[in-house]
Amino acid sequence: MEYILNELSLHSQYADVDDFIAHGAKNLIGVLSVIKQKDQSTLLKKSDIYNAMVTKTDSLFDVICGMGRKSRTDDNIRKLKSQLASLQNQPFWDNNQRHDAGDNYQRIDVTPPEHVTGTGLAEAYARDTHVVSFCQSRYTADSMVVSLLPENAAKEFLNISNTIQILDLLFEQGEIAVDKYIPLRFSTKLDFSQLDSKHGLNLIDDKNQQLFVSGFRNFESKTWQQIITDDGLDYKEFSKNRNTNDFFTKEQWKSGIYKFRLDSEKRCFGHRTGEKFYVWRIDLDHKLSDLG
Repeated sequence: MEYILNELSLHSQYADVDDFIAHGAKNLIGVLSVIKQKDQSTLLKKSDIYNAMVTKTDSLFDVICGMGRKSRTDDNIRKLKSQLASLQNQPFWDNNQRHDAGDNYQRIDVTPPEHVTGTGLAEAYARDTHVVSFCQSRYTADSMVVSLLPENAAKEFLNISNTIQILDLLFEQGEIAVDKYIPLRFSTKLDFSQLDSKHGLNLIDDKNQQLFVSGFRNFESKTWQQIITDDGLDYKEFSKNRNTNDFFTKEQWKSGIYKFRLDSEKRCFGHRTGEKFYVWRIDLDHKLSDLG
C-alpha cells in the first residue's frame, strides 16, 4: 500500500529543534517503523521535502545536518536522524505524478477551502490513498476531504500522525494479525512481553478478537484509580492456594498476581509495576479464575 507524506504539515510550527524531535519527529518515526514492517508498503514524498521549514529558521535539511555531535552520542537521536534522512531517498511521487498540475484541487473540510494542487494532498486524491502528517500542525484532523473542481468530486482519506492510527488502519484492513496488533496498539498501561506462550494472545481467534480489542481499549482508556474501582473490570488480587500454586512461578507469586475481567468468562492475569500491568496469562473460560 502507498502512503503520501504531507509536506504541508511542516510549516515552521515547532519552537526549536528539540521541540520538533520530541513532538514531531518521534511520532513520524513510529508511523514509519510500522509501514516498513509491511511488505509492499511505501511512503511517497515530494522531492523537495527537505526544503520544508521545521522552525522559523530551520528547514528539515538543516535539522538533520545540524544534529551533529548529539546524534553521535545519543542512540535515540542517531536512530531518529537515520530515519529522517531516509526521507531524501526515492520514491518521490512527483517523479511519477498522477494528478494534473493544471487542475483545481481543494481541501474542502476547512474554511475557507485550501488550494492544494501540486501538493501531496492532491496526489493522495489521484492515487486513492491516505496521507501521513507531522503532528502539532494545521493538519491534525483524523481525515481530510479533497475535491476536484469544477466537477466537485470529493474524496475523503485518513490523515495519519501517530502509530495508533496506522495500526488501527492495518488491523481493520486485515493486514496485521491480532496477536501482533494488540502488543503494539495497547502499550500505555499494558505489556504483553512476558505472556505465557501457551496461554497468550495465540488463544484469540476470529470469533473473540473484537472482544479482546475492546476490552484492552477500555482498560487503557482509564486511569489506574478508575481501573481499581471499576466494577466491570473487577480488578483484584488472585489468591494463592493448593489449586492455583502451579499456574505461576515462585517469583511471580512473590510479586503478587492480579486479574481483571474482559467479559463474564475471560480474564487476564498479571502484575502491576508502576504504570504498567504485565499480562502473564489469559483465561478464556473462567476455570482458573474460579480457583482463586
